[in-house]
Amino acid sequence: MKRLLNSYGKTWHTWHTGRHDRPGEGHRLPLGDPMLMWSFNRDGECDPAIEHDREEAMDLDTSTTRAQRESLAAEAHPQEGVNALADAFSGSAALPGVVDVEDARP
Repeated sequence: MKRLLNSYGKTWHTWHTGRHDRPGEGHRLPLGDPMLMWSFNRDGECDPAIEHDREEAMDLDTSTTRAQRESLAAEAHPQEGVNALADAFSGSAALPGVVDVEDARP
């Protein structure tokens, strides 16, 4: 994880495979326009139902994982685009170590 810490997670989805709460909504074959997706940058950006379903399906405990990785925050470098969606999610909160390069400038 330490090696990946300062990579900024983005990926191109080339087709919509559906949603956890709407089975059958996605396409069976690669159809449609590509969509740029990226990782969450603040608490509150992820729908709590999605997080719960992921934890159940994969037998995960996000709180425990977060505590185990807490020491990595000090090694995080500022990243471009962290604040791009900061205003899109009401009630979201900053995560330790996740800083936009613009906010890191003196």
